[in-house]
Amino acid sequence: MKRISKDEEGINIICEGMGFDPKVAYELTKMMLEQYSRSVVAGKILSSMTKASDQEKNKRQMRKDFLEIMKLPIEESKEMQRKLLWQVSEYEWLEAPKNYVLEGMQDYGNSGPIYVSIINNRYMTKDKKTMVVLANELGFSVASLENKKREAIKLFGIMMYRYAAKLEEEDTE
Repeated sequence: MKRISKDEEGINIICEGMGFDPKVAYELTKMMLEQYSRSVVAGKILSSMTKASDQEKNKRQMRKDFLEIMKLPIEESKEMQRKLLWQVSEYEWLEAPKNYVLEGMQDYGNSGPIYVSIINNRYMTKDKKTMVVLANELGFSVASLENKKREAIKLFGIMMYRYAAKLEEEDTE
């Protein structure tokens, strides 16, 4: 049986407490981050074509779509993810929730800053660092950093879900 860190145990408890299988949360979030990473450059090109008047309505619909996607089985949600992430990449407003989540991750125990570095350097930038380079910079073996990456991905997904659910709840009040 594979050993997991105390941090990952805690993240898994958070996932389960919110009704998510930690493995599913990881897989969904990983796919979404990879899709987001691929769409970053294209989205900047497309953003100028979006009408400002439609942004708020589109933002609410995308948030609802995200919440739905996170509850679906992975195979059923792949096409929805792809469409949503291309739509989301067209909007500058994604920076605020992304930064909010990353700031929250920063405070997750001793591993928080490591998680943020992994997410930023592997998914949020055009010039991605390899795991070998990142491991050397952070003082980890590649295998240990891969474990931290798995933790970071799960935590990012569940925090993004919590953020979207909170905003959705506020909109319906």
